[in-house]
Amino acid sequence: MNDKKETYPVPVVLFTYRRLDTVKLILDEIEKVKPSRFYVFSDGARAGRNEEKEQVWKVREYVKGRINWECEFIPGFAETNMGCADRITSGLDEVFAKEKEALVFEDDAVPGQAYFAYCRELLEKYREDKRIQYIAGFNFIGDTDSIGDSYTFGFFGGLSGAFATWADRWNQCDFKMGSWPEVKKTKALRKYFHYRELYQVYEKALEDSYKQINDGWDYQFQYDGMSQGRLAVVPKGNLVESYGYAAGAFHEQEKKTAERLKKRMGRSEREFIFPMEHPKEIALNEGYDKIRQKVSLEVSGGYMERHFRYFKVAVKDFLYPIYKKIFK
Repeated sequence: MNDKKETYPVPVVLFTYRRLDTVKLILDEIEKVKPSRFYVFSDGARAGRNEEKEQVWKVREYVKGRINWECEFIPGFAETNMGCADRITSGLDEVFAKEKEALVFEDDAVPGQAYFAYCRELLEKYREDKRIQYIAGFNFIGDTDSIGDSYTFGFFGGLSGAFATWADRWNQCDFKMGSWPEVKKTKALRKYFHYRELYQVYEKALEDSYKQINDGWDYQFQYDGMSQGRLAVVPKGNLVESYGYAAGAFHEQEKKTAERLKKRMGRSEREFIFPMEHPKEIALNEGYDKIRQKVSLEVSGGYMERHFRYFKVAVKDFLYPIYKKIFK
C-alpha cells in the first residue's frame, strides 16, 4: 500500500473549514497512501467575519496546491456558511451517491498510517454485514486491555472526526429522526446505558438533535445505528489523534476538559499489529462499553462540575427560542 506506484483504492473524504495547522498534518498522512479518489469539502466563512474568510481561503489554496499525486480530485467549496451539519451531510450525500464506501475525516482528526490499512480491510470484511453501522478510528479510552483482539464492537464507537462507512448505511439514515418521539417516550435506548446520568445527557442531546437546536449530524447517525441495534467497530487503541477540543477548534473546550480529552483521544502508544486478530463473533463488548461510558462522564469533570454545566445548558436552552440568532 505504501509503494509509490500504488494508490489507495478506497475514496477518502476531507472536510475543512478554517484550520490550516491540522489540515497540513492530515494531508501529510493522506499523501502517503495516495487515494485514487479524493473529495474535499469546505464550508464558507460566516457573514461579517473577514479574518475567517481569509483563513478559509488559505486552507482551500493550500489543499489545491498540495495534491501532487495522480488522483481524481473532487472539490466542494461552499460560497456561504452552511454550518457543520449541512456541510457534512450534504457532502456525504454527494459522495455516497457515487461511492459504495469511504473514509471520512474532519479537519481536527489526524490519522496514523495503520488507520488506512485497518479501514480498508474492515470495509471489505463487513461490507455486507448490516449489523455494523461504521468503523471508528477512536475507542475513546485510549490503550486498553478491555479489547483483546485488534478491535471489538460497541454501541458507542468514537465518531469524532474520523470514521469509515458504507453508502447503504449512510443513505438509509433518517437524519430527521422521525422515530425519536416514540423511542424517547418508551425509553427504548435506556438498556444500552450503564449510567443513568449518561442516558440523561444523551437523551437531551438527541432531543436537541431532533429539534435541530445543535449544529450536528453525528448524534443522528449514531442514533440511527443504535435504534436498529447496530454496532460500531472500535480499535484496540486510538488510530487517530484528535485536535477537536484544543485552542482554535470549532468546539474548543475549557482547559481541564481539553486535557482530559487529549489523554483519551490521543493516538495509541502501542503499535497496531498486522495481520489483525479478528473477534470470533460479532457481539457487544459489555466491558469496553461500560468503561467508555464511565470515561464519557469523567471527561466533563466531577459530579458538581458536570451538574453545574448541565444547569448552564438548561438556561441556554430556555433562552434559545428568544435569542435564537445570537446562539446560532
